[in-house]
Amino acid sequence: MKASLTTFVFVCVAACSTYAAPVILYEKAYDATLEGAFSNVDLQESADDFAPSQGGEITALKWYGYYQSEDLTPPLTTVNFSVAFLSDASEAPGTELVRYTLAAAVTDTGDLTIPTPAPQTPPGRKIYQFDASLPVPLTASAGETLWLSIAEADSSTTVGTMQWKWNRWTVSSLEKLAGRSGADDDWSVNRMGSFAFTILGEPAVIPAPGALLLGSLGTGLLAWMRRRGTL
Repeated sequence: MKASLTTFVFVCVAACSTYAAPVILYEKAYDATLEGAFSNVDLQESADDFAPSQGGEITALKWYGYYQSEDLTPPLTTVNFSVAFLSDASEAPGTELVRYTLAAAVTDTGDLTIPTPAPQTPPGRKIYQFDASLPVPLTASAGETLWLSIAEADSSTTVGTMQWKWNRWTVSSLEKLAGRSGADDDWSVNRMGSFAFTILGEPAVIPAPGALLLGSLGTGLLAWMRRRGTL
């Protein structure tokens, strides 16, 4: 009887502390037919705005890109990037909230660039997927507009040259991008589409009323059993 009651108590307490697996908070897929945009540290930094569909903690990122002149040879397992989140200031990147240097895992998507029309990029460049977890999660509210900057910064690739391009999701005057030539320069905003990336995180979970009731009941029973010396 004691064991059964103890089990019931801990089940009640656990009802208020369920784990929420990471989910997609925001996502834009790449279009291999669209020309990417350069984003290389200290040369040309690009950024795109987004607003997560639900509030919570951003814990990981996924993005797509390719190299202008040649594919990664030999293939690499990780590539370093400088990644920053910024506030929104009247539809432009504002205050830099946090910046990370991330060793992103590299995966060959199996797709090749086929940009049209009048492409700058030769057709047939490999498109890579990059995945990275944030060392410190970033809290974001549902519908809050933020800016994401991703710039290649790896000394084993083509750092110091304009080579890596961030794949686009779309080219549209309804979508805005930002760019700058260096960390001390102002951001320039244009309506030339949007980049491809995925924001992953743990959504803010509000326990259901029933879970709150069970949790309160369990906590009360736990305290009562301790006072009676039955736990």
